[in-house]
Amino acid sequence: MPGSVQLASVDAVLPYALAAAFTEVVTWPVVASERYRDGRMQVRSDAALPRRSWALTRLLPYADWLVLRNFWDDRRGVMLPFHFYPRRADHDPTGASPVGRYRVRFDGALSNEYRLGRWPVSFRLIEIS
Repeated sequence: MPGSVQLASVDAVLPYALAAAFTEVVTWPVVASERYRDGRMQVRSDAALPRRSWALTRLLPYADWLVLRNFWDDRRGVMLPFHFYPRRADHDPTGASPVGRYRVRFDGALSNEYRLGRWPVSFRLIEIS
């Protein structure tokens, strides 16, 4: 069909060791109306499901940092999606189990500092549908 774009297939899972500490943010996209004369406004939900994102910040040993960097490069940064299991009990390294699985991509850059010992690393994941 002309003009339709196929979703990229997901063939990777973020290793659980890289995602053991994170902050989850759940937002509902809304559309606001123009303001009324008395200053009030109406809003309505612009989606049937919330949008989830995760902010991860970790102190990684050099070997784990290399695993993350190679995973980032394999996913071409923000280009290719992958599966993410936030809960350890649900984690499936093959990605076959749908329980607790989210289809995500990196959101923005991979940030790190160069230090001796452990390296502070931070990145964001955003759910895609």
